[in-house]
Amino acid sequence: MKKISKVMAVIMVIVFTLSLCGCGNGSGKSIVGTWEIEWDMSELMADEMGDEFADFDSSLVVLLLFDFNEDGTFKMYLDEEKFRSNINNWIDDLCDYAVEKTYEMFETESGVDRETADALINEEYGMTVQEMMRQQIDLLFNIDSFIESVETNGIYETKGNKLYMANGGEIDKNKYDVFTITGDTLKLDFPKGAEKTNLASGLEYPLTLNKVN
Repeated sequence: MKKISKVMAVIMVIVFTLSLCGCGNGSGKSIVGTWEIEWDMSELMADEMGDEFADFDSSLVVLLLFDFNEDGTFKMYLDEEKFRSNINNWIDDLCDYAVEKTYEMFETESGVDRETADALINEEYGMTVQEMMRQQIDLLFNIDSFIESVETNGIYETKGNKLYMANGGEIDKNKYDVFTITGDTLKLDFPKGAEKTNLASGLEYPLTLNKVN
């Protein structure tokens, strides 16, 4: 297994792509507030884990929040409580999967049953197969660090239905999103005629965000 590096690359792509798109009705005043969108990261995480985990199936849905402040600053971050709950459930499922694969490997390659496998692991490492797998998997996922690294701060401007964003440096007026606000729903889409691309598996345009407050 590899450390989850592709996921962070995707997070940065999200921030960058959100400044390239864009149609709708809106004003700078109406976009102020906190908005949320669910992102199903299951497929992305499965791809990152590699072919040896091709049949691993567990859902990982996170909640991305966007704060648009009256002073022209924005912040993107995770709903920490929901993320911690969901990632821990996902890791539990991954651990159970890895344990079963370990038992299968012992049986297939050495003809060793579960009880004997547990005894061998305990003799070598002083722990059960379950404990060993959990220890190894926990080394791959630093939840606190991931939450911190996702948080992105920047500046934004609006003009008509155009939303300009930058998470570093000055705003590029040639790059913008088009936004529509209907009640408590914010929709982001590409400008008419622009080639549409998806941000990541489970997060496709048009993006629909719901207002939190």
